[in-house]
Amino acid sequence: MSDTRAVVDKITRASFLSGASSAKWISFLQTYEHEGASGTPDERASAICGALFSLFPSYPSEALVDYSRHALVNDLVPLSSFVVHFLRAARNPMMHNTATIDLLVRLILERHYANHQLTALGSVVAFNEPVLGVLAMVQDGLWLVRTAYTLPISSFHQPLQPICQLLVLILSCVGDMSHISTNDAVTYYTEASDVLHTLTFQTDLRHSLDMFLVALNLVLGDEAKVARETDLIHAMQMAIGRYDIVAPGVGSDLVSSGLIVYHLLIHRGRTVGCGNDAHSLAMLLALFRSTPSTLAGFCTQILLAAFDILAQAMARKSSVLLHRDFILGRLPRLLKTFTAEVQSDLGEGADPTEALQAAITEIFTNHVDKLNKCEDPVESAAETGPQDRPAATSTSFIFCLLKSLLDLDLIRQPFALLYAPSLADGPKGAQLEAMELGLSPEQLLEQKLASTVALDEWKSLVDRAAQDYALHRCVADLTLKKFASLSRSLDVDQLGTLCKLLSLDDRLLEILSLHTSLRDFVAYGLLFLEDFDYETVGDPQSAVTLSGEVVLFVQLLTYRYQLKPCRFVVDERECKTIYLSTIYQTLRPSTLSPEDRTLFQAWSSALFDKSSEGIEDNLLRMTNPEKLLYLAPSLFSQAIAATLTRAIDLDVLKSGVSYFLGGLLNWTLVGVLNYLIADVNRAGFNALCQFEVLQSIFASPGCPKTVLQICGHSLLRLLSDRKLEHVKQRYKVNDTGIRQALSRVFPPQKGELGIPEKFFVLTKLKEIKTPWPNVARNAVQEVIAMSRAGSAPLLNISSCVNTLGPIQFLALLWEGLSLAASNGEHSSARQIGVFCLAAVLPKPHPPLLPIFINSTLPSILTNLDAQMHQQTQSNHIELMGEMLATALLRFLHFERVSQSHMDSGSRSSTQLARMLTSALTRSSSSTASLVLQRVISSPGFVSNFPGSISTT
Repeated sequence: MSDTRAVVDKITRASFLSGASSAKWISFLQTYEHEGASGTPDERASAICGALFSLFPSYPSEALVDYSRHALVNDLVPLSSFVVHFLRAARNPMMHNTATIDLLVRLILERHYANHQLTALGSVVAFNEPVLGVLAMVQDGLWLVRTAYTLPISSFHQPLQPICQLLVLILSCVGDMSHISTNDAVTYYTEASDVLHTLTFQTDLRHSLDMFLVALNLVLGDEAKVARETDLIHAMQMAIGRYDIVAPGVGSDLVSSGLIVYHLLIHRGRTVGCGNDAHSLAMLLALFRSTPSTLAGFCTQILLAAFDILAQAMARKSSVLLHRDFILGRLPRLLKTFTAEVQSDLGEGADPTEALQAAITEIFTNHVDKLNKCEDPVESAAETGPQDRPAATSTSFIFCLLKSLLDLDLIRQPFALLYAPSLADGPKGAQLEAMELGLSPEQLLEQKLASTVALDEWKSLVDRAAQDYALHRCVADLTLKKFASLSRSLDVDQLGTLCKLLSLDDRLLEILSLHTSLRDFVAYGLLFLEDFDYETVGDPQSAVTLSGEVVLFVQLLTYRYQLKPCRFVVDERECKTIYLSTIYQTLRPSTLSPEDRTLFQAWSSALFDKSSEGIEDNLLRMTNPEKLLYLAPSLFSQAIAATLTRAIDLDVLKSGVSYFLGGLLNWTLVGVLNYLIADVNRAGFNALCQFEVLQSIFASPGCPKTVLQICGHSLLRLLSDRKLEHVKQRYKVNDTGIRQALSRVFPPQKGELGIPEKFFVLTKLKEIKTPWPNVARNAVQEVIAMSRAGSAPLLNISSCVNTLGPIQFLALLWEGLSLAASNGEHSSARQIGVFCLAAVLPKPHPPLLPIFINSTLPSILTNLDAQMHQQTQSNHIELMGEMLATALLRFLHFERVSQSHMDSGSRSSTQLARMLTSALTRSSSSTASLVLQRVISSPGFVSNFPGSISTT
């Protein structure tokens, strides 16, 4: 075999380097074969593949691909043998040439389909290939899919799609796996699931991987058994799990509580925020059941964290009203649901009210400074109580807090009167009216709103009710009910007016986001836009204008609360999201369908023709608003091009633009402005006509606030581009009008409700020179510094992952946490790490724990091996083991409560525990066994993941 390989390698290398054609090379090989010294066919095929793939890293060329093609066509190498050698060779980083990988994979597919076989078995995979051999090919194929995402982008070669097709063919050849070991099955399951849930690819591969995972699940049949055993012992060992003190100090500060509260707040309105009752409850229960706090201590920490976050907002003068509404209107309801659920853990006869009262007593006794910071400075200066405690006046923070807790029976009235004597005055206003009628305040409000037809009066009632924090949930529910009713009835007049009223009321929008899932509002809005028939309305201009308010409202919610990507469903019907798209596309009329071309020409004539008499009703009736959104950027593009060639004059262009500044068409402006910004960015301020149109729209009072918010950041980035400064000066470009318009939408210092924080970066681009990785690193360092200072830490994981991606963020996270642990801040570092690993992030972010185990942990273990200082290494091993054990435990408790909210494709905590122990067991790192010992020394881990212990 060695002689054959050496000779074939010599022939191949000499032929290629001398420039011999592939046909000549084949003749040399056949001559050698006829001489009878070429070995067996398998040896010859292996030698040829080895020779070819030894040349590719140094000489990536189409000539070698042609050599490969001729070897396959002349049957010197079976296709199955070529595939095996290619997949192995592709792991070599020197082979990672986009063109080479693309051409070779396409060659394999070409030869397979040329064989006209019904299946890949006998073609891509040999008939006699054992199941472990096929699984090894699957592993190599999964690795190649990952590699495809890291290859340089090429306009001519896009290897991802053919690689996916090849992997589908290999997966179709996987046979009976019942005889493979459990450890091997776990390994294959982990790798396939990682690819399935962290990468995006075509549907065929996704389906094949799903079926592959189902087959592996059958092999891992003891998984269900382990889960059943864990459920049986859960009640007995809950105490062990909950009170597993992996290290001292858990629950003794604001770190975990602050991170959880802030997470719920920043994701309000989304499925992982405080507007989702089930998810919020699951997060609180998971934290409580994975820490050693008593119920009173836990409630104390949650309240103190919320108070501290409000105090920080007041110090920044940012979103103060939002934080007050959360603490006084939303948090008491979360605590009510939480204490009712946790009562079963406390045993028979336990009274959660006592725990809440003990928490309030602790706060008033030892943390009065945090209460002082939550009071309005003007009110606190007017009157103070004993120990400098703010007096509980009818408008004070303390009074409102105690009243909210009392209204939900979380505390008793005699206790509340100790701190707020004015509560003895009895109910007033709406509460008194409801009491006289024998109704609850919520029932009275519902009756009044149901009997009110005029939307102005309806909105006035809602505004008055919003002054009572106890009614915030009722206000949110009734507003959603009203919105859904108007959407289903296709009442364009009422729904459009309601959308306009809601869009202009920041506080009411925030109340809705704190108490409901805003996806429901967007879904009902999209449902209306799909079903409304414009051909039958009497006044199409009014109908289009009011439906435009619906478009702007759903765009506002989607952008402001980052609701995409998301499915919007009403009664199992999925709504189209074309109205939410901010992507522009300019098309030539010749590329449009005949129907769209006719429509395009009609609108172009109506808007940008000097002889046009305006937009006729018939044109509005025949136009689906969805089509108008699609065509609007192209209408502007053609009109600007006509202006530059003097086909139309500037006045005609301005006249056409003016139509888009009225309510009739201003809802189409997002795509138009994104097109103009992109065009100016591409051509610089040489595109003066585009810039003048851009400025006239932005500076106009007719440009909706929603449009300014969505497109404002892109425009600010353009205006702050240093490369364009000299062009602006040369052409005397005046951007004052744009900046003034944007300053009205984005107050430069207040940071009011719902305004994305990235605005403040964009407005100061000239001063900020921090690279993006350092932004995330600074965020981690700031969280650690806040923990050190005794403040509730604030960390937006989603923002960090958006900036860097999950793998780089996790690497930076560990870097910061390990440094903190080395400086004696072990407890804070552990709690921050546990929160980040166990946090459930909004889509499309993947769970971080499996990524950490598979991608980050191996490199960390390598670094730990290289550490020379024994004490530092020991601290880091301790931190890693505690962090992983506690994160898995917290995830388990979250999973138990929120099974219906878990992603159907996500791994269970039991699978993650097995993945972790398997990874540490198989690792060649010398410190891996020490980390594993620390993990399995946790009683909570042992009691809740017994199946994982048996695999170590």
